[in-house]
Amino acid sequence: MSFTNLAREARVARQTLYTHWQTPEKLIAEAILDGYDEAHPKDADSIEAAVRMWLANMRSTLSDPSRGVALTTLAASAYHDQTSLDALRRIELDRFAAFNALLLPFGVRCELSDFSLISGPIFANLFFLREPVSDAMIERITSLLSPVVASASLK
Repeated sequence: MSFTNLAREARVARQTLYTHWQTPEKLIAEAILDGYDEAHPKDADSIEAAVRMWLANMRSTLSDPSRGVALTTLAASAYHDQTSLDALRRIELDRFAAFNALLLPFGVRCELSDFSLISGPIFANLFFLREPVSDAMIERITSLLSPVVASASLK
């Protein structure tokens, strides 16, 4: 992944990219996060509904090929590149904060390790198994993890 390749694909001068982003990884992270806030679920009527809505939204967002490719590109680079790892961490913390904002009306806060449990099955199905995430799968995850989230206290 290089600015030369990205600039060629975007049909802009390489310097244009450097002007706005210091590294290709920062550009990809911003592209993944761009416009995503509007897509976050809002106004759940229960913790179970919040988890269900979150998972359905994740499924929808990660099924978008451009976001999927960008995310897996960062993940592959993160094994050997600190900038890619930092970009992934920024995305994770942004999603984590948004999920906790959804839970706030219920007086609970999810821990980062529990958030990984909630997100993990969706990533595994879409990126490793290359299988769609069904509504039945979302219901199974919700029924397993809602008690974990519900038992958390607001910190």
